[in-house]
Amino acid sequence: MKKLLLAVIVACLLFSTKTFAQRISEGPGFTLVLCADGSAQAWGSNYVGQLGDNGTGEDSPIPVDVYDINNLVSIDAGTTFSLALKNDGSVWAWGDNTNGACGDGTYETRFAPVQVYGPDSVSFLDNVQDIAAGNQVALALKNDGTVWSWGSGYRGVAGVNDPNGLHHLYPVQVTGTDGIGFLEDIIEIEVSDYSAYALKSDGTVWAWGENMDAQLGDGTTINRFAPIQIPELTDVVHITAGTSCAYAIKSDGTVWGWGGNDYGKLGAGTLDFTYSTPVQMLGVESAVAVAAGQHFVVILNNEGGIFTCGNNSDGQLGDGTVEDRSIADPVPGLSSIAEISAGGKTALVMDNDGNLFAWGDNIVGQIGDGTLSDKWTPTYVASACSMLLETNHFAHAQNSLVAFPNPGSHYVFVETDGLLNHTMNLFDINGTLISTLLVNNPISSIDVSNLPAGIYVLRDSTDLTSTKIIVE
Repeated sequence: MKKLLLAVIVACLLFSTKTFAQRISEGPGFTLVLCADGSAQAWGSNYVGQLGDNGTGEDSPIPVDVYDINNLVSIDAGTTFSLALKNDGSVWAWGDNTNGACGDGTYETRFAPVQVYGPDSVSFLDNVQDIAAGNQVALALKNDGTVWSWGSGYRGVAGVNDPNGLHHLYPVQVTGTDGIGFLEDIIEIEVSDYSAYALKSDGTVWAWGENMDAQLGDGTTINRFAPIQIPELTDVVHITAGTSCAYAIKSDGTVWGWGGNDYGKLGAGTLDFTYSTPVQMLGVESAVAVAAGQHFVVILNNEGGIFTCGNNSDGQLGDGTVEDRSIADPVPGLSSIAEISAGGKTALVMDNDGNLFAWGDNIVGQIGDGTLSDKWTPTYVASACSMLLETNHFAHAQNSLVAFPNPGSHYVFVETDGLLNHTMNLFDINGTLISTLLVNNPISSIDVSNLPAGIYVLRDSTDLTSTKIIVE
């Protein structure tokens, strides 16, 4: 076997009460979680810094802390960047900044959070109550009901009546219809790729940006550079945006969708048919939330149950199969769910106790269970918001303890660099002692073939140095 020495992480483990999740957001290939203490964690793809861990852009199949940020009340994952809202109304961003989506006046990739400037490029954006992240475009809803955008202006997504699609390094105010006045009385905002949506206090929905697949719901495929009202859609209490489509929940708990219907993701019982105006989703009642990924959708009802439909190529419908569905069916094994999110081909839900479950595509570790294998049914994300592996308490590798191969599936070897006659304890992610190893050789082996896939910690009982071991 070829020995592969990996850079490891050494920690002083804190076996204390967990800090559970409070909010969740799934992006294409990465996951964001807002912990109950106001901090945030992320995992999955990180090639442009979308995890915000102040690192070098390395992917992570396990949760890492978003660097030096706290007092958060909301988060949102865009295509390749992330947004966070603090309790003081300020907005922070990190990740891909090619079109200025981080709002800091530059085009520089940000591997750690930066504060979004105000429209005057001097002060900072403030009095924000809601945020939304798309494909290099960001939206903010202020307390006064106005909407502001920055980043990409492609195909009119900036909402400022600009057919040239200019990028904006600082926030600009979204205009009214035909560029006259400004959009007002908004209570919720959503954006996906280059299409944006806003819900007014009167229950009407307004949209702008790309409309090639009729995702603006106005009966046309004409891009809109300023907001237009979606006709005959009223009494709406919640909106969400998906890939070339959008959804709305009415006050009676029914779900309505429009735009592209690839794989039956609108839940209308048909496949590959575009709906240019809203159509009701079949078999869904008492809905309270909708989350849309790449050609699939997740619905939460008022009893804490989960329903899914659309594309299922990577198990993202959570039913244990890879069969597409054009009518929403329940996801088995889940109950008391409080929040849902979807991005790419991965779904993430949180129950009333703050526990996280994910399923679907896991090619870059976005499930967060320490593996890179897809999950066709809900998988518990054990380490999210756990103090056990809180990365602010980690320092990079010391040469005294190195594990390889890591991840491993049969045997993991531990090189101790001369530390002999030491006792090593193997713990699971919750701090439960799994086994004890007496080290009498420079390289020792640990049989992990009978352990469930996930994250474990090997700790030297003498000097307390530790290393994470990932079992596939």
